[in-house]
Amino acid sequence: MTALRLTRRVRTSSLTASLLLLIIGLGLLFFFWPLGVVLILVALLSDKAELQTTCGNCGNQVAPTSILCPTCQVQLTAEPIGRQFSRSLLRIGALIAIILIGIVLMLVVGSR
Repeated sequence: MTALRLTRRVRTSSLTASLLLLIIGLGLLFFFWPLGVVLILVALLSDKAELQTTCGNCGNQVAPTSILCPTCQVQLTAEPIGRQFSRSLLRIGALIAIILIGIVLMLVVGSR
């Protein structure tokens, strides 16, 4: 029996601080947009996560180079590259959407 060796990003920093900086940055876009942009970038860059590899069968944490799961003894295979690529594409899309919203807000505020 084989299972995928799944690699996931696990958050290691406080989500509350990042969200607070993001909200303050979005609010400041209306009044002083350079500081708002800086706070948004700090919020996005301060969100730290580490990669954690788990067994696709039992969910136990395994080493990235493991061939067998130490808990359920299932043979592990690498996760398909397409799955890894689609997850990173989703993050890039979200970042582009946030930047575009900021640009539109700057244009609306600047035209007043």
